[in-house]
Amino acid sequence: MEYAFTTGIRGDFVLTDRVALLSELFTSDFETPAFQAGLRFTLIPDRLELDITYGEGFRQDMDYPGFNVGIAITPDRLW
Repeated sequence: MEYAFTTGIRGDFVLTDRVALLSELFTSDFETPAFQAGLRFTLIPDRLELDITYGEGFRQDMDYPGFNVGIAITPDRLW
């Protein structure tokens, strides 16, 4: 199993009550610097959010996923 030490800084900036701007700079083992930015949409307040982001590495030889879509579900209780 291979491990990487990941560090970064992130900012979430509220645009409206249901939309936030996301931005992030990060690196793994201080060798692969990359960025990611996009929007977070609140579909159901305190329950369901949708993130749509785009990211790239700062080096030409990096293979980075590009567009990402994420869903966050926040239940009242876990059990």
